[in-house]
Amino acid sequence: MAVLDILPKCVSSVYFLYDPDYAYLSLGKYSALQEIALAKQLHESLNELKWYYMGYYIHTCPKMNYKGTYLPSDLLDPVTYQWFPIENCKKKLDKDKFVIFSDAPEPPEDIPAGWMDPNDVTTDDLENVLAFVSGGMVAPVVALERYKSSAKFRNTIREYISAVGRFQITYPNQGGMVLKSGQLGRVSWKVDKSVPIVPDLITRIRHLSRDQRNEQVIGENISM
Repeated sequence: MAVLDILPKCVSSVYFLYDPDYAYLSLGKYSALQEIALAKQLHESLNELKWYYMGYYIHTCPKMNYKGTYLPSDLLDPVTYQWFPIENCKKKLDKDKFVIFSDAPEPPEDIPAGWMDPNDVTTDDLENVLAFVSGGMVAPVVALERYKSSAKFRNTIREYISAVGRFQITYPNQGGMVLKSGQLGRVSWKVDKSVPIVPDLITRIRHLSRDQRNEQVIGENISM
């Protein structure tokens, strides 16, 4: 039993059920041929309906990669959303599970609304971000060894400032003397409750990046 969606421009294969006792007959492949024939038949009456859509394609899964034997077939680039002939994509899929077929560099992520550009964050901005160290003490995050050794951590701090905005802080040490961010020295820094704090393990507040699934999309042009 086959379940199909008949859409304005394509016949879309949803799923196919069969008795497993007849699996040796490769009924899935036979049903695909029948559905392609149906799409061609509908195309005779509906000129815009000229595609047969087979759903996700997983190159390493035998239950999925048989779809690549129907030609001409195209795969959808998961980044640019452009279609590419599957024959041109197979070598890349043999090497990697997630592939950008267009060879175009991955576009930069959009800066969320309300954020400043991370590239505009200055050294003064970075020195005004505090992190917990020990014993209730805090210090400028730029003084942490992790900040000096990890580019990923430095980028995270820049994103934090981009999200919460710039701020200028002063706070007293134990003797009541007001210190600005550039005067760390060997002084123990106390924190006022109003000062924004970045924990050692920063909670990321940026938007989730797009889900990069391994599945690809396959479509077959069945126009005559």
